[in-house]
Order: sequence, then C-alpha cells, then structure tokens
Amino acid sequence: MCTCTVVRQRGRLVVRKQLLPEYATDERYLQALEKEFELGCGLQHPNIPRYLEWHDDYFLMDYVDGGTLHEWELLHLGIKNKQVHFVLHSIFRNFI
Repeated sequence: MCTCTVVRQRGRLVVRKQLLPEYATDERYLQALEKEFELGCGLQHPNIPRYLEWHDDYFLMDYVDGGTLHEWELLHLGIKNKQVHFVLHSIFRNFI
C-alpha cells in the first residue's frame, strides 16, 4: 500500500511514507494514511519515531537507524516460534 524511503531534509535523514501509485488516487487510502499520521503525532515515547510533517499524499517521520522487524524476529525469536511471528506481523503490517 505504501513505500517508505529515506531522504535528506534540512541536513538530516527522515523517512518519507507515501502511497503506491495504484492507491494514490483512492480517497479511502489517502484518508487512512492521513489518519496514521494524525495518530502518530499523538504518540510520544522514546522508542517511537516522531511524525514530522504532512503533505498532500505523504508524510515525513524521524529516521531510526537500525535493523528491520524481520531481522529482530530472526535474532530474538528464531524460526521455531511461528505463532509469535504471525502475531507480530498482524500488529505491525500496516506500519511497515
């Protein structure tokens, strides 16, 4: 549904999250992306990136240098715990 790219803005790295072209003209997906941004702006925790700016069809958020969720799962869960893997992906699939 979306693509995330790391871009440089005002001398620092940020993440640009934008709808894929096939979803960009569908108002439902645009509203969902804007809702994610609004909800993200309300979250404040050291382990959650800050949501920075909303634009017409994308938003910017802090870039956090580190591994992916998949890498974390392999490191901490291994491949034997498929149920935990399924639950994590169910929770985070809309944030990736």
